[in-house]
Amino acid sequence: MDIEERISAIIQVRRNREQAGHIWLQGFHEIINNARLNYEKINEYTRKKLSENPPFTKYHSSVQMFKLMQALLKDSEGPIPIQEIDFSSLLKNPNLAVETMRKKAEEIDFFYVHLPVNEQYHLEFPLINQLGLCRFIYTICEICKDLEEHGFPEIFLRQSVYFKGNAPTMYDNRISVNHQPSELIRESYRELEDFVIECRTN
Repeated sequence: MDIEERISAIIQVRRNREQAGHIWLQGFHEIINNARLNYEKINEYTRKKLSENPPFTKYHSSVQMFKLMQALLKDSEGPIPIQEIDFSSLLKNPNLAVETMRKKAEEIDFFYVHLPVNEQYHLEFPLINQLGLCRFIYTICEICKDLEEHGFPEIFLRQSVYFKGNAPTMYDNRISVNHQPSELIRESYRELEDFVIECRTN
């Protein structure tokens, strides 16, 4: 992917006062390029990156957690339509969801990666681990479901805030692409690109 070309496209969309989220995520999709990653390499890589940066509180999105549960229950490699996730049935019958996941636990697992971009920001994304081979989670929204067959990877840029032992339970440190300077977008793409190159198996 041409990172500078992608950044120019994002800046142009923002100048037109439009949302640039999908264009930003499309860049990550091109970097991922259907990669399958090695679980052990991921652990080693992230451990090194985290040791090189100041500590920060790691938040997980509850919406992402539901998406992960849905992906695990369906065991699908395709994008997950967000509007089709039946949150109410998962909440009404959590035992069924837990039991289904428990049966698959030896083969499939999911986990979050917090990948530092610099000392102030990090990328946060979930991966599904199946027997040591890991893949990104993709979702599609109702607006673009007929336009983007591959969907978009579940990736957030978060501010790296450290609360030590007093972390608030409700806190949103996600940074919209509409509030990211060009250099931060560039760093984010390069960090994920390096992560994929170093950890991929295919």
